Amino acid sequence: MNESRGFHKARETRLTGLLYLLLSLLVEFGPVTSPELKETRTEIYVEKVRDFIEMNYPQKITIEDIAQFIGLNRSYLCSLFKQRMQISIQDYLIRYRINKACEMMGNAELSIADISRSVGYNDALLFSKMFKKVKGSAPKNYRAQIQAHFQNDSEESILQIEEEHLFYSGFLP
Repeated sequence: MNESRGFHKARETRLTGLLYLLLSLLVEFGPVTSPELKETRTEIYVEKVRDFIEMNYPQKITIEDIAQFIGLNRSYLCSLFKQRMQISIQDYLIRYRINKACEMMGNAELSIADISRSVGYNDALLFSKMFKKVKGSAPKNYRAQIQAHFQNDSEESILQIEEEHLFYSGFLP
């Protein structure tokens, strides 16, 4: 009977040893994380951030919301995004909203306040401040430029204004 217990103990130890040997071989010869794979993951995370912003920009969004959606730490996600895009997530969100607002400026039926609410700014004053910071002119002045070019019926002029503002803001969505 004592021999039987000793046999089971030895067998258990041998199996544990074999398990450790197997694990060491898996670690030694298992897949290596290549720089290309790391870059691909970064691109996937950045794309998820951009998709999230595109789908949710009219709502109140925090960086924490984006990080939770993607499943990464907020600080880590911010550093990945900035490294890849050369712009912070917050600045990207602001510029995305402002560029969406620019698309709506040609619609004279929408007030500046309506446009600001449509792109996620409940405070029209804050919207105007951010718009001027990104585009270099107040929303009212930008709209006046757009409408003046609409009256001239010059589509090329409108595209030229957009290109100038996108160049000024350093951002192409």
